[in-house]
Amino acid sequence: ECGTAAMNYFSKLKRITSNVFPHLVLDWYRELLWVARIWRVLKLFKWNGFGH
Repeated sequence: ECGTAAMNYFSKLKRITSNVFPHLVLDWYRELLWVARIWRVLKLFKWNGFGH
């Protein structure tokens, strides 16, 4: 919704977590995409009246 690509958001989180050693931060990019997909489905359910 903010217009930022998931990879840019994730790389920013890695730099915030460990700016000196970003390669030591675990790669959770795939899980981030999975959560984003679930969030979109839940929003669709709510918009179509299945969330109440």
